[in-house]
Amino acid sequence: MGRELTDLTAAQIEKFLAFRGYVNPNGRFWFIGMEEGGKSTIENLRIRAEKFDRLEDLERSHRNFNSHDMNKLTTSTWGLMLSIVG
Repeated sequence: MGRELTDLTAAQIEKFLAFRGYVNPNGRFWFIGMEEGGKSTIENLRIRAEKFDRLEDLERSHRNFNSHDMNKLTTSTWGLMLSIVG
């Protein structure tokens, strides 16, 4: 992923690195970090840099990606999160 970051502007990199995780600020659980099994393509990095807030609603954020199906559990990360919350 290191080389792809050079294709982003300084402002995009700053916003990308400021991302903290998927949370409801008033919620009981916060998941800190960005690991959800997505690809580290320059397009995915740009979407995150341009459209994600520092604290992001999981469902809303994944509407930015055409490849994400929120009706399917596609990574073990989501299964772990569900087991904690569920």
